[in-house]
Amino acid sequence: MLSQLLEQFNLETIASADDLEILAVRPLSEAGPGDLSFLSNPKYRDQLTATKASVVLVKEAAEDCDAVQ
Repeated sequence: MLSQLLEQFNLETIASADDLEILAVRPLSEAGPGDLSFLSNPKYRDQLTATKASVVLVKEAAEDCDAVQ
């Protein structure tokens, strides 16, 4: 569950952290509903707006990205 992941790794959330079940971890470009993805390299910012991932972890340095909500 997402809430367990957030708690275990002491992660902050800027959106709803409902108890979503995470099915897989995939790159932004391949992620779909139920998947967790991540953005750590600003080079991939354009993929953030198009991803279908249920959850995206964003490195603090990338938080200035307009698509993060």
